Amino acid sequence: MAYVRIKGNQVAIVQGERDPTSGSVTQQVLFTFFSKAEALSALGRSTKNQSHLFQHLLEGEYPALKFDWENINKGIDSHLHVLPDLPDQRDQRLVSHFKTSLHGFTRHLVQADPLSLAPSAKLLRDHKGQLEFLREIIDEKLSLLDGSQLPNCDDNEFYWRQSLHDWGINGDVEETAAHYHEKGDHRSAIEAFTLLTESFPDYAEGHNYLGLSYLKLGNSNKAIYHFRKTIELGRKLFPKRCRKERYWTDLKTRPYIRGLRNLVLALNHQEAYDEAFRICETLEVECGDGITADCHKALLFLNTGNWSEAEKYALRVMNISPMDSAVAAFAQHEQGQLLKARKNFLFALLNYPLGVPVLVIGHAPEPTNYAEAQDYNAGVYCYESMGGYFKCRSPKSKRFFAELLTHPKVVELLKELKKCAVQHSAPNDIEENHHYLKRCSEMKELKFAENFVKAL
Repeated sequence: MAYVRIKGNQVAIVQGERDPTSGSVTQQVLFTFFSKAEALSALGRSTKNQSHLFQHLLEGEYPALKFDWENINKGIDSHLHVLPDLPDQRDQRLVSHFKTSLHGFTRHLVQADPLSLAPSAKLLRDHKGQLEFLREIIDEKLSLLDGSQLPNCDDNEFYWRQSLHDWGINGDVEETAAHYHEKGDHRSAIEAFTLLTESFPDYAEGHNYLGLSYLKLGNSNKAIYHFRKTIELGRKLFPKRCRKERYWTDLKTRPYIRGLRNLVLALNHQEAYDEAFRICETLEVECGDGITADCHKALLFLNTGNWSEAEKYALRVMNISPMDSAVAAFAQHEQGQLLKARKNFLFALLNYPLGVPVLVIGHAPEPTNYAEAQDYNAGVYCYESMGGYFKCRSPKSKRFFAELLTHPKVVELLKELKKCAVQHSAPNDIEENHHYLKRCSEMKELKFAENFVKAL
């Protein structure tokens, strides 16, 4: 529960959390008032009643916390005497810092003359991608100046919105950079996120994107470096002594967890299996993320030829992650459990009709819509994480699953599945749509795969 306390000549809203083991209470500062004018505005006792705005911003920034505003307002009111009367001059500092940086950048850009100085040409060439990204950001921001949405996004005179975001990365800027990664332009993504992480040294999520892009380009060493950096910086964002059940629900814990998850992925690619297993233990024990840990362990055991353990962990999660049913099937085939292998492979195939063939023959038809792209990408993601398995699988395995893929009854089943997927969202009558949707859902159940394989 949030409450109010004094910090020198400032008043802070803090949140206390009791450690279940030691019983000690630690405090996390949620917001700090620097002047009496600012506190009165938050209380709704100024010319502008901004109490609703203040409460809305704080609740939005900390969705997992409860705020007793009646008691919080009483606490602020009782401590008004410690605050200075004059407001903090954040607006003047903002203008001053912006101008200083703008003028410095202008001087360097003007002096870099590629027509007459070879070092200038090299300098611009080396930073071409970052300058292009910066130009895109400038164009985007300038295009908003005439937009009708500006008044709704306005900050107040105390810069509450800016303060709550720690003067860090704007979400729209991150989205622009992330778009490069999402569309597969990983070199541009690296240029963009390199500029952002060098400009904002505590930007953990930027290092996570850099790691993902380097991994896609096949540079696992750099990927591992950036995932470790994500973990290092992400851990510093944590509230003190954050309880395990609050991991992931508290937005500040997410870069750390993403970094751990992706580090396992990169270590797997590099066949550094021992460390990858240790990171899985951290995910499970410290973060309470047993599901992700089990998914990773299934692949790690498959890559190291430990078929029984690969099967065990894949079976644990396959109802949540049907792609892991294919992992279970591969492990079961290596142990001679052919009926189980067929059933679990078919279950995975009916949930990922484009992705699963990638695991067997290395390719599949090109996706034609968003849902098919998600399906296909899941297969590619899994395929890229199974390098060790492809080295040690038995010669019969690929032929066994390839024959199952091309079995006439399986081919007909996949055609029916595709028809159902198309028809249940087509402009038919409601009853017909419901029929196809029901059939599609039925075909993706494990029981359906089991019965089909028995008949097969």
